[in-house]
Amino acid sequence: MLPFALLLAIQLLEPGSFHGDEVRAVSGQRWLALVWDEKGSALRPVTIHVASANPADQSSFPEGKQVTVKPAYDDSLVALLRGPELNEGPVTTAVFDGNGDLEIGKTVPLTLPDSPPTHYTLTLSCKPGKTVYPSFRCPLVLSDGVQSQELFVYTAFPGEQRQHISFPGPSPYFAWAGDLDGDGKLDLLVNTTNHDNGGDLTLYLSSKAKNGALAGVAAQFLTVGC
Repeated sequence: MLPFALLLAIQLLEPGSFHGDEVRAVSGQRWLALVWDEKGSALRPVTIHVASANPADQSSFPEGKQVTVKPAYDDSLVALLRGPELNEGPVTTAVFDGNGDLEIGKTVPLTLPDSPPTHYTLTLSCKPGKTVYPSFRCPLVLSDGVQSQELFVYTAFPGEQRQHISFPGPSPYFAWAGDLDGDGKLDLLVNTTNHDNGGDLTLYLSSKAKNGALAGVAAQFLTVGC
């Protein structure tokens, strides 16, 4: 049984195979699947199934767990969420160009299509870090046109070609943007991986913002590879 504090907190999960200690969910639990397709976004109820998963060719993957859900939703499923603040039903999706990739030096405009619409931007920039080993500090900045906030700072390194910057893990991207908590302000699911072995997904909610910020960390799903 999960501790009481975890029952009150928002939990974040993805389908797939993971180390056993990375998955707190148990079979039979009811979660909400954030589904995103051409019709828009919605939180849909699903049932979690957790099974043992110990691939024969991965001896360093002890007590693994395989997470699946019913219904599956296939490619439209963005993430799995659970918490008392989230409700089943349609979810407002931000309007933006592209597929969520974040390119260095480029600003991504995002609009919540409310009445009136609310406009935001995400910008990723990189500057040389203050370390002995050559590296770059790459903050991801969220702005509403009046206020700006560093959501996360990626670390990057010089690439093989001149003027090229390489990230140790997957290139930065956001998996989803919209109004998940229903307060009329922007929420984000962002890949915050800063290493080359695994993947980190972070949920930022406007309702979790503190000290005048635009958003605060509501949940994270942190994984390590084999």
